[in-house]
Amino acid sequence: MLMTATLYSVRKLRTTAHWGSMAAWLRFHMVTGLVGPYMVLLHTAMRFRGLAGLAMLLTAVVVVSGLIGRYLYTAVPRDVGDGVSGDGDGAPPGRGRGGLPGDGNGAPREGRGPAPSADERGVARRRARVAGRRRALAVWHTLHLPLAWALFAAAFVHVVAALYYATLQR
Repeated sequence: MLMTATLYSVRKLRTTAHWGSMAAWLRFHMVTGLVGPYMVLLHTAMRFRGLAGLAMLLTAVVVVSGLIGRYLYTAVPRDVGDGVSGDGDGAPPGRGRGGLPGDGNGAPREGRGPAPSADERGVARRRARVAGRRRALAVWHTLHLPLAWALFAAAFVHVVAALYYATLQR
C-alpha cells in the first residue's frame, strides 16, 4: 500500500520522467489501491480490535474516498480549455444552429441587450457544472491525502508494535 501511493506521487512530481505514462501509473495506483486493502482485510482475519482495527477502518475510508475521487476525476474534462463546447449541433458555443448569433431568439430587452439564446444558457450551465466538479475534486484531493497519510502512520505504528511484541517481548 505504501508503494502504490509513494511511487504514483513521485511519478506525478517528476514531470520530465519517462517511466511510463501518467495514465498507466494512475491505473497501477487504482489496482493496487484495491488489492492492497483486500490483503489487509485478509490479514486482519475479520477481527477489528485495537490499532489494527483502526488501520482497517482508515483503509476502508481511504478506499471509499478513492472511489469517490475516481468518479470526480472522470467527471472533470481534461482538455486545455474550459471543457465546454457547443451542444452537439456543430455550432460553436454562443451561436445558434447555422452559426448565427442567438439564432434570432435575442430580441432586445429594455436596455439589457439581447436575451441569451438557448445555446448560450446551455453553455453557461455546463460551465457552472464543470466548475462545481473541479471544486469538488479539489476538496476531495485536500481530504484524501491526509487520510492516506493517517492510514500509513497507523500501519507503521502497527508494524512496529507487532515486531516489538513478537520479538523483543519473548
